[in-house]
Amino acid sequence: NDYKLWRKINPLVFTTVVDENNQLIGFFDIFPLKPEAGEDIIAGRLTERSLKPDNLVAFVDITSVTHLHIATILLNPRQKAFAAMVAKEILLLKMGEFIEQYYAPTEARTYTAFAQSRAGELLLNRCGFSMAIVAKESEQHLPLYLLRPSETSRAMFRFHHAHEYFLRKSTLKSRDSRI
Repeated sequence: NDYKLWRKINPLVFTTVVDENNQLIGFFDIFPLKPEAGEDIIAGRLTERSLKPDNLVAFVDITSVTHLHIATILLNPRQKAFAAMVAKEILLLKMGEFIEQYYAPTEARTYTAFAQSRAGELLLNRCGFSMAIVAKESEQHLPLYLLRPSETSRAMFRFHHAHEYFLRKSTLKSRDSRI
């Protein structure tokens, strides 16, 4: 199983967010990439689908990460603890907390993400990402968005937009053995 190998290298790559009853709210996948892999994604020479475990920065070296690739942000459509809009805000808030906890200073990183939906594209735009590769020029047939270190503060502010209430109602689970 590829996921097990990825998690062995860096257990932070697949992260779940659950409510106070341990019910899944959603999850996100953030890949800490070696500099050459990060630049290859930006240049279009590497896609999310062609990433290999050796492109990841090992957990013991996470302070050296220069490139973070946001592979997935997915809300559990079956969760019932929160209204969909609230659950989405919680998921984004927890993702921001996660990035700040493990990859601070956030302003020292370059972020990439493929927009896999219109909602994803809107979120990336709202967070200050700019399109680096249009969908028709991407091997993955999805637009690639980029956030350089100098633009990071605005994106991190977006993740803190949710109310303090959400902090008490959900928990970050970084190691989910079911994956």
